[in-house]
Amino acid sequence: MKRESLTIMIEIAVMAAVAYVLGYVKLYQMPNGGSVSLEMLPVVIMAFRRGVRPGIITGILLGALQALLGGYIASFTQVALDYIIAFGVIGLSSVYGKSTPRAVIGIVFACLLRFASHTVVGVYAWEATWGGSIAYNGPYMFFSTIIVILVFIPLSKNKQLMSE
Repeated sequence: MKRESLTIMIEIAVMAAVAYVLGYVKLYQMPNGGSVSLEMLPVVIMAFRRGVRPGIITGILLGALQALLGGYIASFTQVALDYIIAFGVIGLSSVYGKSTPRAVIGIVFACLLRFASHTVVGVYAWEATWGGSIAYNGPYMFFSTIIVILVFIPLSKNKQLMSE
């Protein structure tokens, strides 16, 4: 195994673990799941530091950790949408580029995909209406997105953190 591949694998594991821990530091907790926290930040950092693929893998690993270590599991589809896909798409944050305006667009894009995943699972697994699922998932996803962007922008200026 190449040293670079090993380094990336270690970074993915560490960032997923940090993201998992940050998920316990909640600014607001929704009654039936979902919260405002910085858990997406390490996944976003990985996407900008190492690229889309390591970012997606970090998000998938975070989702798997959440599902396996205390997540609510109703069906395979629910786990896939609520955990694996919802956090995996956060790894797409860097798809528009690394400049600050493009980074913000990318983070918003990835968070909208996560929001869509949670909204779909709300309708199909939890039998909510589309409007109800949007109303439930929208506020915490909106504030989580804003907080991640506000913390990410100054961190993105740190060359040691953001460079490979």
